[in-house]
Amino acid sequence: MSLETPPHRISNSIIRSWQNYERQLRNELARQRAQQLKREVAPYLRRNTQSEEQHPDDRLVQALRAAVLEPNPLLAEQMLNHIRWVFLNELSREQFFSVEVLQIYYLKLQLLERTAQFDRTQGEDQFQQAYAAAAKQLNDVAVIQL
Repeated sequence: MSLETPPHRISNSIIRSWQNYERQLRNELARQRAQQLKREVAPYLRRNTQSEEQHPDDRLVQALRAAVLEPNPLLAEQMLNHIRWVFLNELSREQFFSVEVLQIYYLKLQLLERTAQFDRTQGEDQFQQAYAAAAKQLNDVAVIQL
């Protein structure tokens, strides 16, 4: 199930809550990055349920701001995963041993699996490739403008 699945088509309340939260997190992240880069945010926002119309809570906004301002991409990603983990803990607070608890456990395992896949060397290589591509594109634009 992806974030592209319309929320009204998800019958499971835990998965729906998780996806709504993840969309809200990504939309707020897009807002903050767009503001930092002085870009229009609309093309990067994803549609959510009516809960999206509410302003995200201040804790989420502050935590995301700290992640956006973190210069180390690995630490920033770890901060984002911590935000997600805290949400899952809050979601499980009202649950006892049930299918919902197992679903939350599964989502936490996915976060841990994703974190375990981070590789410093591979990350540095990807950064260097992205940087080289951006530098070339900027150079091409500068040459065209001359």
